[in-house]
Amino acid sequence: FSGNDTFVIGLFTLNIFSYINASILVQLIISLSPKLAKLQKEVDLAGRRSINRLTRFITLIWAIIQSLSITLYLKQVLFDWNYVLAFEIIIWLTTGAMIVLWLSELITDYGLGNGASLLIYTNIISSLPNLWNKLRMENNESFTIFSGLSFTFLIFITLYGIVLLQGGERIIPLI
Repeated sequence: FSGNDTFVIGLFTLNIFSYINASILVQLIISLSPKLAKLQKEVDLAGRRSINRLTRFITLIWAIIQSLSITLYLKQVLFDWNYVLAFEIIIWLTTGAMIVLWLSELITDYGLGNGASLLIYTNIISSLPNLWNKLRMENNESFTIFSGLSFTFLIFITLYGIVLLQGGERIIPLI
């Protein structure tokens, strides 16, 4: 607890962010390594598999680091914190991050869209009711119907833009 806010920790606390950070790191490594750059440019499936395997491995390492940092943060607020509890928290959070990675890959493999983007979109949508309530509570005296409608309109425009960008395609003619 901190003030009026509550810190909720669960299995999927790390969400897809470990994978996104690992993907960015892999792209940086590919730009620095000629061998990996050549592997990425090759059309065969083996090159893509090795890049995906590297991304998954870095995701695992990054999830462990993030889990460790959350565990060390919880040391300040938990009364019965010990090394066994810390190890359990790290294992559970890392497992949750890897499950989310697996689910995003399943979504992508089944052709339902980009799995990571859809999970981020779901996370944003699920936090909108809390954002609405927080805005209403903090601005109770200045909150009008017009400001509520403006906020709703901005949310719909933003969601429309996200969906438009996700489903957009650019046809490039080959000469």
